Amino acid sequence: MFFYILTTSRPSQWLKNFVVFIPVLFSFNESWVFNGQDSLGALFLNAILAFLAFTFITIAIYFINDILDKDNDRKHPIKKTRPISSGELAIRKAIYVSVSCIFIAFSISLMVNLDLALAIFSYFILMLFYSYFLKEIIFLDVISIALGFIIRVIAGALAISVPISSWICICMLFGALFIAFSKRLSEIWNNGDGASLQRPVLRTYSRLNKKISIFGVSIIMLATIISYSLYTIFATNLPMNNSMLLTVPVVCVGMMRYFYIVVKFNLGERPEIIIVKDHVMRTVIITWIGVVALILYLWR
Repeated sequence: MFFYILTTSRPSQWLKNFVVFIPVLFSFNESWVFNGQDSLGALFLNAILAFLAFTFITIAIYFINDILDKDNDRKHPIKKTRPISSGELAIRKAIYVSVSCIFIAFSISLMVNLDLALAIFSYFILMLFYSYFLKEIIFLDVISIALGFIIRVIAGALAISVPISSWICICMLFGALFIAFSKRLSEIWNNGDGASLQRPVLRTYSRLNKKISIFGVSIIMLATIISYSLYTIFATNLPMNNSMLLTVPVVCVGMMRYFYIVVKFNLGERPEIIIVKDHVMRTVIITWIGVVALILYLWR
């Protein structure tokens, strides 16, 4: 039983919720410093609680989504083995776990502040709409996913009471669209004619040939890089000497590496695998965090 619940909870997908820590990183040496022990402990505690709240609310959504998708999942070569679609986890028990996770998520968020609870509620409503009908509408499905990441970033800022830059939200929007479109196209490339059987919206996406699809994803990737570059220049809370531009090449390398893996190996269907298992992506992410922190330490 516990194994089936854990499997349905998708632990590998919890990585997405680390996005809530982005405001912590960019508020370094402004809203907090390492020698401010009292405020530092409270700030990180609130950020961790925000991460936990999003983890539980996403688990609840995964259970709801698997309940609604059980028939389509049975047509997928991998998803048909999921506990709910295979019948190993009863619907009644899945509903109980989902309701419990919703209660835990809101309880944790209210421990931080009401604003975080409202962000959790907004995410929950968005994902309910996604699970019920938005995932079946071309473009609205990936936009919904991208909005979910923006809510995570905003929630991270609300949890630690720091202002959030509109630029970082724009960057997150394009970045999430890049990953979401890559996922949809990889689902088509990997599953061929059977793709639309396990996800109806793929029937519309499949009308785009591979060259056009790759061109579209590359345009979104370029938009992400441009928006991040503009963020490093125009964001008012960054060093005035534009030193944050030094992180742009790192972002370019990371996005191009991700794009290469998606096109070459069709792994966009599992973005968490790319991030966790590809040593170049891991190095890029660690380097980016380190360079951002160093720049803020030296010039903010």
